[in-house]
Amino acid sequence: MFGLLLLFAVCSIGNATHFITKVNETVHHNVVLKNNEAWNPEMYAKKIIFRNLTGEITPKSFSLLTKVEEIYFAHSSISNIHHNAFGSNPRLKTLQFSYNEYLPEITNEVLRNCRNLRKFSMGHNKKIEGISDYLFSNLHNLTHVEITKENKLPKRITKAFFNNSKSLESVKLHFSNITAIDSDAFENLDRLQFLSLVENEIVEIGAGAFKSPNLIQIYLGWNKLTSFTGEELSSLRNLRTLDISFNPLKRIDLEQITHAAPKLKNLLLMRTSLNCDEKRSIKMKESTYLAIGMDLMELEKCDARR
Repeated sequence: MFGLLLLFAVCSIGNATHFITKVNETVHHNVVLKNNEAWNPEMYAKKIIFRNLTGEITPKSFSLLTKVEEIYFAHSSISNIHHNAFGSNPRLKTLQFSYNEYLPEITNEVLRNCRNLRKFSMGHNKKIEGISDYLFSNLHNLTHVEITKENKLPKRITKAFFNNSKSLESVKLHFSNITAIDSDAFENLDRLQFLSLVENEIVEIGAGAFKSPNLIQIYLGWNKLTSFTGEELSSLRNLRTLDISFNPLKRIDLEQITHAAPKLKNLLLMRTSLNCDEKRSIKMKESTYLAIGMDLMELEKCDARR
């Protein structure tokens, strides 16, 4: 059916406008959800984008969307999200809340009742009531998480936040004022390969915080770390890239880092607060097996001071 639709076709039903932007994608503007009524778009695709939606999402709201796989909310004001709001959408794999005007607290129960959820993202929302301290706990099919610029994110990431979500492969938590990572925060996430915590306020990382044995890339740039001893890593035999640039680092233990991550290929240390002797010493340990990224201008300034 959707293969016959023309790109950018437009139709109006009531006060809502519907755009078919491409095969298997529809955009719905100004949808008003009513309690105890199922929203009937008359036409929809596997991917639905809501813009300027208002109202409460109840178990009945999207009960007719039995084949939808992706739902995106933007520029909307959602008064409440029932814990089983998406229980009638068994094929839902992707859920995103970004650039909205208002959101209620996003709870673990809402996500847990999305039985086949694979990807969750949210960011840049103007006002949100809260984010659960155990938001991603026991989401057994979840593979990708991305949260950007959300000040309601827990300041300290504990084991509860990702507990038992063993299918996770990629986690990005950016610009969200995180200050600390507990020592067991990423424990038992055996499939996790990519972790990015850039542009936060992290001052503390517990020993062995990164216990995911298949981590390949860790990005910690633009935080407030003053020390990185290598104890934060825990036998990461598959780690290839570690970026701790743009931190006020005054202490780093390269030997301990390479012992914990023996296959490390790229260590990025741009714009730190290490003194000149430490910078020279670390850079001299660069080899064909380990590339150490530093700001060349910083090294030149150090050489000029000799």
